[in-house]
Amino acid sequence: MNIIRLIALISLGTTATAYAHPSWAGSEQGWFSRKPSCNVPREDWIPEPALRQKLEGQGFQVERVKLNKRQCLEAKVRDRNGYRVELDLDPKDGRELRRH
Repeated sequence: MNIIRLIALISLGTTATAYAHPSWAGSEQGWFSRKPSCNVPREDWIPEPALRQKLEGQGFQVERVKLNKRQCLEAKVRDRNGYRVELDLDPKDGRELRRH
């Protein structure tokens, strides 16, 4: 077996494994998941005033913060240019998970 064929088979095997087994893809929701899920106990959440302060420090104008059905915080904000943006945030530390 030549080296090029061997490399092709190895790369095909690792790619197929990542698609076949979601837990190996680096996400507890699976490879194709686009929406984050947050399973953080309520006592570990960042306080809302601290979250608002963090977002304002990043240049956002906070309009609303709520809990979405995936148990992530969802913030409706305006960016520096005045455009509306929705952010999915990790309730533990306010880290941005998704922007839409």
